[in-house]
Amino acid sequence: MTVYETNNTNNYDRGFLSKLKKEFERWEETTLKDWLKKKNSKERDVKTTSSGIPIKRVFTPLDVENVDYFSDLGFPGEYPYTRGIYPNMYRGRMWTIRMVSGYGTPEETNKRFKYLLEHGETGLNLVLDSPTIYGYDSDDPRVRGEVGQGGSPIVSLYDMETAFEGIPIENITTSLITYFLGMPVFAMYVALAKKRGIDFSRIGGTTQNDPLMLFHVGNPPLPLEAAIKLSVDLLEWVCYNMPKWYAISVCGYQLREAGATAVQEAAYSIADAQAFIEEGLRRGLNIDDIAKHISFFLCVHNDFFEEIAKFRAMRKVWARIMRDKYKAKDPASWMFKFHAQTSGVALTAQEPENNIVRTAYHALAAVLGGVQSLHTDAMDEALGLPTAKTARIALRTQQILFYETNVANVVDPLGGSYYVEYLTKKMEEAIWSKLNEIEAEGGILEATKKMIPRKDIEEARYTTLLKIENGEIPVVGVNIFRSQESDKLDIDILRVTLDLENKQIQRVKRIRETRNNEEVKRKLEAMKEAALRGENLTPYAIDAALSYATVGEIYSVFREVYGVQKTLVS
Repeated sequence: MTVYETNNTNNYDRGFLSKLKKEFERWEETTLKDWLKKKNSKERDVKTTSSGIPIKRVFTPLDVENVDYFSDLGFPGEYPYTRGIYPNMYRGRMWTIRMVSGYGTPEETNKRFKYLLEHGETGLNLVLDSPTIYGYDSDDPRVRGEVGQGGSPIVSLYDMETAFEGIPIENITTSLITYFLGMPVFAMYVALAKKRGIDFSRIGGTTQNDPLMLFHVGNPPLPLEAAIKLSVDLLEWVCYNMPKWYAISVCGYQLREAGATAVQEAAYSIADAQAFIEEGLRRGLNIDDIAKHISFFLCVHNDFFEEIAKFRAMRKVWARIMRDKYKAKDPASWMFKFHAQTSGVALTAQEPENNIVRTAYHALAAVLGGVQSLHTDAMDEALGLPTAKTARIALRTQQILFYETNVANVVDPLGGSYYVEYLTKKMEEAIWSKLNEIEAEGGILEATKKMIPRKDIEEARYTTLLKIENGEIPVVGVNIFRSQESDKLDIDILRVTLDLENKQIQRVKRIRETRNNEEVKRKLEAMKEAALRGENLTPYAIDAALSYATVGEIYSVFREVYGVQKTLVS
């Protein structure tokens, strides 16, 4: 299936629609026109959503006449899963509260993990610092000043053991936010489980492990083909060894944070997922096995109803691709599972307390959109890492949402809304249209080589920033309702000091001095030879991790065998 089409079944009686059209025109010419004349006020002229989907002041059945209940909506827990992937959704269990954590040192990360768990977090979310993401050890002089900033340094198994000290990883799911390749840090997590004597089948969680994201909006450290190969190595190994683990969490979140529209985020995420599926199928994996180990990591932004429609539409598009294109037989393979994070780029440094409100609305949209797990940003994340206090407020935001608002008491409560169903249908059509454009370029890998997604997202970002600058997109406390207090900060800011960085550097030096360096050398050499033979490197990475090989040493093998990616400039 290379050309995607959408259903256009008529869902309403023609006589009813004809009558409704006449009545709507009457309303516009009388009630509305009289009201506007009486009030003598100019109406806001809002013509599109943030992604450019046309909207108007009032929606009726005329706008959803081509939405067929059975083929477009159905019931929760059944194809096409528009209304949710489980029959009873949050009436059965709450979404997982999975707050992003990690900064400074593994010790500090461990303290934050335990703090959040004590206050009701239900899943862990380990984010890495940039040196770890790009394959450099904390003691590498090239990354001085970056260690522990914005994430935890996980250099070796010793760091992983420290970060999860006292935490029963067999009883809680963990997401490893690796931004690029998941293999080195995943290998250390698996090594941790092995050292604790935990059967791999009991370990649940996710590795981001989506290298395509950095080709779209960053600067990847390894070439495209090698990155895809290593990512699917992990997927292949997980298919055979860890039934509860999502090997790849396709990252639309960073695309959105870099400036992508909701449509671009959705379409490029789904297209990226297909690249990993295609490579898995090429290796002889079964589509139903692959599907069980792929999930998505998405953003929740400001356009409330568009975000809800985005999640509903993505479920429907994914279900159709998995069932019709890839011929997956197991209905579980058709389910679109996603973690969401409230938008960091939507937060402001001015009047940071306002971010609590923004985050709450984002979280509400995620829940009404059917999210499986959720991170809520802290109010100070536009300024630095969240303090314990602001992280607790962000955590409480989710708990209040579930336990006090009652929005989770009904499955898909916005289902049937003329506006939401219209937006869902239009979002679906826009996603298919973008997927068709990608197919016409020869698929997402060819499009990536031509830097089409990158240029597309950069253009959208420029357009958005221009609209904010000229006031077309209002930002409270920034370009409207700006007060003299906007730039005055009276909140504590968490800073990662050089003292913490120095402690981490000493940790790395200590592990190099105390481990068996000959054993490390042998295992890294075995990995290199396996890479040259084209083998799956996951078991070799786990073996190297068990000997306390570092992220930088494992990446050195990758760079030696596969080369490095030149800086991408569009």
